[in-house]
Amino acid sequence: MAELWFDDLALGDAWTSTGRTMTEADVVAFCGVSGDFHPLHTDAEHAARSPFGTRLVHGALVLSVATGQRGQLPFVGQPLVAFLEVRRWTMRAPVLIGDTVRTRTTVAELRPTRDGRRGVVVQEVEVLNQRDEVVHAGEMVNLLQCRPGC
Repeated sequence: MAELWFDDLALGDAWTSTGRTMTEADVVAFCGVSGDFHPLHTDAEHAARSPFGTRLVHGALVLSVATGQRGQLPFVGQPLVAFLEVRRWTMRAPVLIGDTVRTRTTVAELRPTRDGRRGVVVQEVEVLNQRDEVVHAGEMVNLLQCRPGC
């Protein structure tokens, strides 16, 4: 896929990543990195008695995976200057160990910077599970370069 620069994008442009199955190893590694050892993630007996009935993948891990899956976008590479913001992120449904998630990104807003060499791209982001249910959603904001010489 060719790289897309700010001036190549249009409102409504959309991409969906490939899927990624959330594993036990992912949860264990995230516990170690984040320090979040809540029993909903680490204690099968506790989680079995919870409203979910089983252990959950950390919401922050799902958000992190979504940011990684967005690395497949055609404007991530040379055009990308910075990942600026996450807005209104909501966890609509639990993600369980063994669920497969993919991330859909849609361009919602385009604002050129004052100097005209870059632009802010606001994207609606949805994380879908293997049943096409939206499990997480929100907005992510990137700063992109315009094509050289624009």
